[in-house]
Amino acid sequence: MEGAEEIHALVSSRSRPWEKKFARKIQDEARYLVQNIEDENGKAFSPSARIGKAVSNIISFIVFGARYDYNDTPEMLPVLEDYMRLGQGALSLTNLGRFLIPEEKFVLMDKFYSLVRQEVERHRQSFDPTDIRDFIDLYIKVTREGQDPEIYTEWNVFRIIVDLYMAGTDTTANTLRWSLVHMVNHPGVQKRVQQEIDQVIGQGRVAKMEDKARMSFTEATILEVFRMSTVVPFGIAHATSETTILGGYTIPKDTVILGHFYRVFHDKNNFEEPYKFKPERWLDGDGKVIKSDKMIPFSIGPRICLGKGLAEMESFIFFTTLLQNFTFKVPEGENPPSEVEGLNTSTFAPYDYRVRAVRR
Repeated sequence: MEGAEEIHALVSSRSRPWEKKFARKIQDEARYLVQNIEDENGKAFSPSARIGKAVSNIISFIVFGARYDYNDTPEMLPVLEDYMRLGQGALSLTNLGRFLIPEEKFVLMDKFYSLVRQEVERHRQSFDPTDIRDFIDLYIKVTREGQDPEIYTEWNVFRIIVDLYMAGTDTTANTLRWSLVHMVNHPGVQKRVQQEIDQVIGQGRVAKMEDKARMSFTEATILEVFRMSTVVPFGIAHATSETTILGGYTIPKDTVILGHFYRVFHDKNNFEEPYKFKPERWLDGDGKVIKSDKMIPFSIGPRICLGKGLAEMESFIFFTTLLQNFTFKVPEGENPPSEVEGLNTSTFAPYDYRVRAVRR
């Protein structure tokens, strides 16, 4: 998209001082999520919707400067969820390449744009150049300063807002949904993560990113969730800026390129026993986390996912806080959710499932 690189650079260059603020918001939201789950009193429930609302609140804060109570669903969230679910099907090892784009998706996208426009207008009415509250305020500020008017157009910024909201909600929410799927299927792994949480963090505070360096097994478990349950199996579409040769094949200029991340992560030449959930594969003999150039859930190169840092922050803080407070179990008489099959929507999501959250 023309102008996207400059807008992304603007966000990145000004986002560094916000990192601690983002972390605090994620910690706060993790507390809200725990409180909401506590209301179930250990009974069986589906965690999907409340996880989606928790993650959506982080993006809502960044883009719109607001969070919503779990009982007060913002109008944008169901529109987003409907958009993601249209054309869904079973994602198995045999149909990874199937894509369906129903006409209704374009209708929902128009509705989403309309809601964003309304939010921008509300921001214009309360805008204060000395108090930049969120991304929309930042956009208003740079346009009033006259910075690159051909780039910072309303249309370009609307598209970036939609990208941020959609990419920053469904992907991270599905990563957390998958993490609970794996925990109830592997109670031994869940117990080891909890032991590490108790040792490093304890029960008196919420996890912070500084803890991650001392929590190798927890980090390894999250990496294994990223690998085993690839929430964006084909990444985001890119295009060649010029004709190039790769692996002996000539790829013409302007060819749309998709990376088959799922295949990379499930190739036995890259990962031994790729269809088994094994966090220990990420630890060396000294218990330190192993880095691998095959681990590319956020893509690679200069077009790596803009939200990588935020997604990693959310995944660690939410996941750790949930296991700090609860032990997740399969409800009595029910089968554990599948670890390998799910819904083929815009992202790879687990089938809806139920768990019991037993207070620790």
